Amino acid sequence: MILSLALLTACEGPKTGYVGHSTHEYMALDGSRSWRYVNDTTDYQLNVEKLDSQTVGDTEVVTLEYAEFDPYLLLGSIQWSSDSSDGIMIHGFSIEGQDTVTFDPPILVADYQMVPGEISTTETGDSTFTSTFDAVETCPNEWVDDDWECLKFTIATESGVSTYPFIGTWWLANAWGPSRFTAENGPFSASSEWILSQAQWSGGE
Repeated sequence: MILSLALLTACEGPKTGYVGHSTHEYMALDGSRSWRYVNDTTDYQLNVEKLDSQTVGDTEVVTLEYAEFDPYLLLGSIQWSSDSSDGIMIHGFSIEGQDTVTFDPPILVADYQMVPGEISTTETGDSTFTSTFDAVETCPNEWVDDDWECLKFTIATESGVSTYPFIGTWWLANAWGPSRFTAENGPFSASSEWILSQAQWSGGE
C-alpha cells in the first residue's frame, strides 16, 4: 500500500497554482549513464553504472550497478524507475552473493510532483518505508564548479533490516540524478556522504 501525505502550511492570500517539482526530471535514467563518487571515509571510489532496463507493466525499470572502482569489485545493484506518471520508485535490490529482493508494490520515493515537506509511505515486503521531500537546496560536488540545486529526499524504515542499500539521504540534481547521497546500510555504507566526482551520459542505449 502506497500513501502520499501532504504536510503543507496554510497561508492567506490568493492561490498561485504552484503544483510542485517534477521529481522524475531529477532522477535521470535515460540513455547510457554512469556516475562515480568519492567519500573521505573510504579507501575506494564508488562506480555506478546503468546496466539494462525492462518493462514492468507500463513502467521502465532500470538496474543500476554499484561497484568499487579500480580494482573493480561488484557490491550490489538497485532497480529504479523514474517517469512523469509514477514519479521515482525502487523496485528491488541485490547484494553481491545474495538473492535479489523484489518489492511488490515498489517503494515510492517521490510522487511525480511534490513540494517540500511531503512524505510518501509504502508498505511492502513486510516493511514500511517513508520517503520525505526535505527541501530544495544547493548540493555541491567535485565534478562541476557551480553549485547545483537539488531536491533532497530522506528514505527511512523502522523494520530493523540492516541490508537495504538505499536507506539514507539523496540530493537529486536535474538531468543528472544524485549529486550526493548517504548510505546508512548495505555494502557501500559509509559514515559520510558519497560525492559525485564525474558522470557520463550518451543519448543511445
